[in-house]
Amino acid sequence: MKQNYHISLFILCFLILLAGCSDNKSTTYKDRAAAEAGLVFEQNILPKIIPDSIFNIKIESNQDPSSTAGEFYFATEDSEAFINQLKEFSEPQENELAFMGYLIRYYSEQDNVWAFLVNSEKGHCQFTMSIVEKTTP
Repeated sequence: MKQNYHISLFILCFLILLAGCSDNKSTTYKDRAAAEAGLVFEQNILPKIIPDSIFNIKIESNQDPSSTAGEFYFATEDSEAFINQLKEFSEPQENELAFMGYLIRYYSEQDNVWAFLVNSEKGHCQFTMSIVEKTTP
């Protein structure tokens, strides 16, 4: 039951962020070069581990800079290398969940955490990014 709760909560948060609110700003980039020119990687909206072949990048952001959502496509031959850089969730059942053909993975760097839904056959990825403040004991 605990694993279903985590999966349901993750999917619900993911869908809410993708649905967004009326005050969201949507930005589209043709390819990685355009995203780099838009400072997407420099501002940690996406991590630099994203495949070089990305295209049709859509970023949804709102007034709160601590969370962002979006999607992008990439060459299917880059799937394995990309997925291998992502981390699995601690419960194996969550890693094996195929949500409409998508694997659920995450990546963290400094205070940023990205959750990814990756479909390697379609070369498609949906993501959310959150800034998580680390607490010191």
